[in-house]
Amino acid sequence: YISDKNFLNGLLFQARVSEIKICPSDSTRNTITLTNAVKIASRVDTTLLDRMKELAMSNLPYSMTISTDNGVSFKEENGQSTITPKLYKGSEAYTNVDWKYFQNETFLGQGSTYTVKAINIGTEPLTIDVRGYVDGVLKVHQQITFTNIYDGVSPIKLEIITSNGNIFKNNNIYTNLTAKVYRGDEEIDKGGTAFNYIWTKVNADETPDESWNRNHSYSQKTIRITNADLFRRATFSCAIEYADKQV
Repeated sequence: YISDKNFLNGLLFQARVSEIKICPSDSTRNTITLTNAVKIASRVDTTLLDRMKELAMSNLPYSMTISTDNGVSFKEENGQSTITPKLYKGSEAYTNVDWKYFQNETFLGQGSTYTVKAINIGTEPLTIDVRGYVDGVLKVHQQITFTNIYDGVSPIKLEIITSNGNIFKNNNIYTNLTAKVYRGDEEIDKGGTAFNYIWTKVNADETPDESWNRNHSYSQKTIRITNADLFRRATFSCAIEYADKQV
């Protein structure tokens, strides 16, 4: 009887040994010739196979997904959205799970869904930690953040673009840093007049360059960096403000 686990689903058959050749000086040249090969069906008990499948399933990792029926952003504190988490073990959906919802460590509720009302969020984003428990043991958790948008205006984001990269050789330093401002996917203030651009510099030793920062506290949308501004390494950042409110 011959078996080999290196084959897909294993290999099991019986055969007749018709010839054996042995080389006394080199065992690697020994040969066995088989005839009358017949495939054999596995006689492993189905109960054992089922147990093996259970063990394999128990070793698969847990994962989760979170969906909402109305997104994660609200306008003017109106509306609500329902969170629906799902647990998976391997690629199979797993239903024997207890879902609980927390803000930081404050318990908010539990159940297969949780509804967030815009009126309860306020001006600061609300981050909910969704935790899945199986037999009382925490198996997965994932966070989801909700925000209110006021006056129908999307949040503003800022991106710094460099005209000549950020790595220089032989002290040959010249580049323009431009702060691009976006509301949603649209760039705004292309002329650089709607906002004040406040540039800051942190030296290589992680200390702020106070003199440089004072000179650039109310600067332009685009600033030029030369070897006079940079020695070895520095980090430049930008903040914007308008109507006496920092963004």
